[in-house]
Amino acid sequence: MLKLLVSALVAGSFPVLALAQANQPAEPVETKESSGAPRAPSFVDRGYLLPRGDFSVELGATVNSTTMKTETSTLIEREFRITSSNIKANLSYGIVNDLNVSLIASFTPNSQVEDQTSFSKTTSKGMNEPAIGLAYRFLKQSEAMPFDVMLGLLYSPKGAVLKSATTTDDGNVARGGDEKTIAFAFYRRVNAGEFGLTLSYVADGEVQEEDATSGDKTERKAKGRTNLFGTAQFEASEKFYVMAGLGLSRTEEAKSTNLSTNAVVTTDAYVTPSFLGGLRIIAVPQKAFVDLGITVSSAADIKTASTAGTSGKIKSLSSVDFSAGVHVEF
Repeated sequence: MLKLLVSALVAGSFPVLALAQANQPAEPVETKESSGAPRAPSFVDRGYLLPRGDFSVELGATVNSTTMKTETSTLIEREFRITSSNIKANLSYGIVNDLNVSLIASFTPNSQVEDQTSFSKTTSKGMNEPAIGLAYRFLKQSEAMPFDVMLGLLYSPKGAVLKSATTTDDGNVARGGDEKTIAFAFYRRVNAGEFGLTLSYVADGEVQEEDATSGDKTERKAKGRTNLFGTAQFEASEKFYVMAGLGLSRTEEAKSTNLSTNAVVTTDAYVTPSFLGGLRIIAVPQKAFVDLGITVSSAADIKTASTAGTSGKIKSLSSVDFSAGVHVEF
């Protein structure tokens, strides 16, 4: 039960909304959009949309540390520490001024789950499924419209079967199913900075999982996550901009069925509050910038049950993500 529970939580407890973080410059910029010419590039945007015909490349890395404490119905406690790193590349193109397309590839060089009670450890690594995304701004801030309105779509197809790691064999980091995201974002510019609100839904398809040692197969039912994030960004200097935000994510009930034993593990739905902080450094005006970020998330008292006769709860679940990336436009 614990292996199914850990793998289910690692697969999507703390989503990161890389898509639809699209907004406008912190200060109004003179443009000629009304005449059809592209607006002047501005890297104050935390989700800058490329002008028509422009490309951008983003390279980034994220390090995550998650601590999970569990308790059975007989009050037996265990603690797990989950650490992982991820490298991502994102190529984007401006189809028109208000419509961008992106191709995303990522690689996980190392992901470990350590049982702090038994001192056992499992390791997974490998390529993640690629994704394609669209970002479209269909309403712009003006005298008549108080904010920009963005639509973001992201699709990642099903790849290889997920192989869950054991203490003797490494696993992979395949998702085991497809993933679809839709997001709406609202952004308003003011003289002192900008404010944003993003609402998204992530739909995870049915997942197939295979034990890396025994070959036993598990199926996870499709589920989804709803995310709401509010952000505020302000100028610290000509080259430094700071961002802070708060978010709530609701993960739906999860069910996993071991096809060998027919045992079903159920994890109740739960809500995860998050805090986001970020710093944007303008390296080359209108050509390149560097992003640094941190996300802190937590949840508690998540009930779990199994038809095999065991039940309990996740007493606490806390996660910290550190990220760094560079963006170059050409």
